[in-house]
Amino acid sequence: MNIYDISKEANVSTATVSRVLNGNAKVSEKTRTAVLEVIRRHGFQPNAIARGLSLKSMNMVGILAADCKAPFLAQAIHYLEDFLRDRNYSTVLCCTGYNVEDKKKRMEFLLAKNVDAVILVGSGFVDCDDSQNQYIRDVADRIPVILINASMSYPNIYSVACDDRKAVYEATEWLYRTGSENVLFMYNQKSYSGIRKLAGFHEAARTYGKDWNTYSVLCPNEITNVHEIADFIDSVYDTGLKFDAAVTADDNLAAGMVKFGKRHLIPIPEKLRVIGFNNSYITEYCEPELTSIDNRLEDLCRLCVDAISGLLEQNVIPHNEMLSAKIIFRGST
Repeated sequence: MNIYDISKEANVSTATVSRVLNGNAKVSEKTRTAVLEVIRRHGFQPNAIARGLSLKSMNMVGILAADCKAPFLAQAIHYLEDFLRDRNYSTVLCCTGYNVEDKKKRMEFLLAKNVDAVILVGSGFVDCDDSQNQYIRDVADRIPVILINASMSYPNIYSVACDDRKAVYEATEWLYRTGSENVLFMYNQKSYSGIRKLAGFHEAARTYGKDWNTYSVLCPNEITNVHEIADFIDSVYDTGLKFDAAVTADDNLAAGMVKFGKRHLIPIPEKLRVIGFNNSYITEYCEPELTSIDNRLEDLCRLCVDAISGLLEQNVIPHNEMLSAKIIFRGST
């Protein structure tokens, strides 16, 4: 069956069949019922590509993420696909890695698939060197781009984010206020989010007259295994830097900090308090379980999909939405 067969059997024009398929209100209920009955009887499925080209819409959204193994990104993809499916959008997922050229290639692939919008998951897509972000602006000249946990000022680019700076400030301030003397901050990306988290730590350390520079430690981004993270912390510890608490930019780094503490027989939380970030499943796999900053990822993904739906329905939506985080206290503090 095709649209011409349906129009002949229902005794209507092909334009009327098209209007019924597209949900156009300018069709009488009697005619709509007749067309839908023919469609139901023959199990007709319209060709998605042909229909999309005629409507200039594929009801398809592209999702780019650097690494699907990372807990934060994997959970975000799960939420996004669920919420998009509920809105009857299909998805095309690409894992880009961290190289800018690879990100550009995957973006071009999505454009070739005629997606209606692109979601960039994670702050790593917005580079500190703004010239590296031009490919995002080029895409935004054609279709909407929505950033999760990052921000760019440009027409047709929208963002939903957690207030990372404030979250890390509050976590660090709480540690100092409740008795910690030397708080270490460990992060692994100089991304939009990483820089905001670092700024929050610096602000809290300055509030208490602490050395914020020495106690800010950048762990190489390629180190992801918790044993290797613990090895890295060992190398920092061997320089003579002493600390009795740590705030980390993600839960994986916090798990490495717990493993470091156990190696050195440092009781947690009595002698070393640890706060992670993202409130991922990793928090429950540690012993003791990790206190972590909940960046409300599910809410961020829901806002992202709401934004896409609004944009494709040609509604006016805010360019930037920011949520406050909260600390979920567990055994590591």
